[in-house]
Amino acid sequence: MYLKFCHSILFLIPSFEFRILIYITINPVSWPYHEAPVDCWRIFPLGMEALAEEAGLSVELCLFDSLEQEQIILKDPSTNFIPGKSYNYSSNPNLLSFVIKWNKLIKKLPGLRKCLIIPMEVAFDCVSIFQKT
Repeated sequence: MYLKFCHSILFLIPSFEFRILIYITINPVSWPYHEAPVDCWRIFPLGMEALAEEAGLSVELCLFDSLEQEQIILKDPSTNFIPGKSYNYSSNPNLLSFVIKWNKLIKKLPGLRKCLIIPMEVAFDCVSIFQKT
C-alpha cells in the first residue's frame, strides 16, 4: 500500500492508523519555502529518527543525500555543493555547464580560487525507512 503524505500538515501521524509494516518517506530538506499547496516539513535525519522513536518504529535507514551530485561529479569531480534548489529548476537552462566551465577556469588561478569558485546548488532530501517493531 502506498500513501502520499508529502505537503501534508500531519504526514506521519495519520499513517499510524493503518496497519502498515514499513514506512518509507522522502522529504525535501533544502528546497526554498513555497506556500502552494502546503509547505510544512523540513526534517533532517535526526528529526525523522526522533519521530520514529516516538511512534515506536525502528529505523532501518535514514540519510541526507542528493541524487544530483552524482550527475555533476561525472562532469567535474571537484565541484563544491550546497543544499538548495535543484539546478534543474533554474531559470537559466545552461547554468550547470556555465558553473562547471567557470570553476574549471578559476581553479587554474590559485590566488582567485577561494573567492571566485561558485558552489553548485543541488536539492537534498531526507530518505527514511522505518519498520513497525
